[in-house]
Amino acid sequence: MNFKFPEPQVTMKETSFYGNVEPKHIRGRIWASFGEFRLIPVGNGEVKIEATTRYSNGLGPKFYWKLWSDYLIDEMHEHVLQRIKLEAEKTEELNQRG
Repeated sequence: MNFKFPEPQVTMKETSFYGNVEPKHIRGRIWASFGEFRLIPVGNGEVKIEATTRYSNGLGPKFYWKLWSDYLIDEMHEHVLQRIKLEAEKTEELNQRG
């Protein structure tokens, strides 16, 4: 399953005493353009799921922001994949009960 993101997402919200402040200097600088989940059979009726996200990072310095953006994308993947695992295990348990 793959999907595209039609426009840059809001990447950061700032908290301020001055109300709603939009950090325009980063708007559209880090944004996901494509995502994909691949189901890969590994045998014994088991399936491995691979998550991929393509994104652009226009913030500098590149080496610094690449560390953070890669980390955040990895954390997002881990969160989604853990949720899928929990739901699959729950469904399997219900099926075994009959």
